[in-house]
Amino acid sequence: MTKCDTLSIDEINSKIEQFLKYLNLEPNSKLEKYGIDSRYKAYGGFNNTPQFIMPISAVSNLNIEPLKYALKDL
Repeated sequence: MTKCDTLSIDEINSKIEQFLKYLNLEPNSKLEKYGIDSRYKAYGGFNNTPQFIMPISAVSNLNIEPLKYALKDL
C-alpha cells in the first residue's frame, strides 16, 4: 500500500486489515526479518499469493529498505 505518510498509523492499519480480510488473509510478522516498521500491520506469505503486503512511502522513506530486501528474495 502506497502513500502511507498521508494517514495516521491507525488509519493505515485499518485499511490494511480491511484489504487483508478481503483477500481472506491475516496480518503476520513474517516481514519483520526485513526490518519493517512494526507499528504497521503487514502480511508476508512467500509460498502463496500475494507474496507480501506492507505499507510504504517514498516521501517519508517508510519501509523502502525492507521492500528492497523482500523483492530481492522473490
